[in-house]
Amino acid sequence: MSDYLGLIQTRVLDSDNRSFESVTYQRGKPPLSCEKNLAGKLASVHSADVMRSITPSGFTMIGSLKEEISEGSCNVGDILTSSSFTANTFKLIALNKGEDSKNLIAWVNGWPLLIQGSNSLTENNTIILPSPPTIGYRIDFVFLEVWRKLIDVDDIIYKHGNVLYGGTNPANDLIDPAIGLETTRRIQIQYRIRVAPTDLENYPSGFDPTQVFVQGPLDEPLETCSHAYFSQVPGDPGLWRAGAGDSAAQEDLLTVDGYTYAIPMFAVARRNTGNYDPDNRSNAASKSLSDYLAGTASDRP
Repeated sequence: MSDYLGLIQTRVLDSDNRSFESVTYQRGKPPLSCEKNLAGKLASVHSADVMRSITPSGFTMIGSLKEEISEGSCNVGDILTSSSFTANTFKLIALNKGEDSKNLIAWVNGWPLLIQGSNSLTENNTIILPSPPTIGYRIDFVFLEVWRKLIDVDDIIYKHGNVLYGGTNPANDLIDPAIGLETTRRIQIQYRIRVAPTDLENYPSGFDPTQVFVQGPLDEPLETCSHAYFSQVPGDPGLWRAGAGDSAAQEDLLTVDGYTYAIPMFAVARRNTGNYDPDNRSNAASKSLSDYLAGTASDRP
């Protein structure tokens, strides 16, 4: 399936299953925009293919769990919790003892992504969980979702491609000041850190098809499109993908290729906030104390 590059293209050339190495222009023949676009895609596809053959999708650095220390004392990849943070948040550290080393890299589908600045004015990442349940328990699944987005003059160009970036994003410079109009567009690889409930017992990867749905650049997850759930990508043990990859998916998801890609990050066990009650199995107790108090169960062999 060829990429969606907007309505102003005469045609879009597909490179899938063709084993093209490059595009060769000819004397006396006009270069076409579709051929220039194909040349650019071949270069990016070849680069991603090389990286996919070398490393599976995932983070290159994993730190330690730290509590009640300053962000400036943490290493890249550390997970920091603190009672001083806003409730239901923790931080994934991107700075190396306060220095921007640009080392928190996630490889996703052969693309290197710098994971910095989510929900934060600093380059560290603040991960925001929903409120805990009032009864029972819940597993909150944290994952990274990635997609290819066609950028025009009205779009935000997100720093690092992070749509949750909390600082100042780069200016959109698609309009050339000398000409006064756009002559080209861009494809940006974008991402966001997401949180969704999951049934970890039955779906140990975290990608529960009944609760974890595709979102990409949309404002909310989409449950109704074709292949709205994530499936593991053959050949890459760290990569999951949602979307059908057809023209309908391109329109529904607003992505260039009709897919979004994802890698798992964390599974957070949430205890409930309700008062103790032996009938509601507070904090996920495996047996209700009411059975023992009522004499219907015995605590002796």
